[in-house]
Amino acid sequence: MKVGNKRADKADKQIGQLIKLARLRAKLTQKQIGRAIGVTNQQVQRFEDGNSRITAGRLLILAQSLGVNPGTLFLSAKRNGRHSVVDDEILGMLADVQGQRAITAFSKIKSQRMKDAVLAILEQAARL
Repeated sequence: MKVGNKRADKADKQIGQLIKLARLRAKLTQKQIGRAIGVTNQQVQRFEDGNSRITAGRLLILAQSLGVNPGTLFLSAKRNGRHSVVDDEILGMLADVQGQRAITAFSKIKSQRMKDAVLAILEQAARL
């Protein structure tokens, strides 16, 4: 990709998903976030959907409004020896209310045997 490209790309989509996740965790609406950073709720939706790029300055204000470290909006994981943004599937699940409920419930299971059983059920259901 050439420098200065103004089109939203995969990184913008991933940052948008992290913005949405942080907003939902903070229990704020798109309208509230929009007011805090000086844009409409429709523009916040475009940021979250990855259809618009967000400037670094606005991203900093957004992080402060959400009460998160700006670095969390660039969440990365080490894969194949290189740092990369977290998989889209994982971000999608974190940004989804049902996904959050599933993760929260799973994290409360104490028994490793029960966790293994739940995972086996989920993996089997995913193959259907």
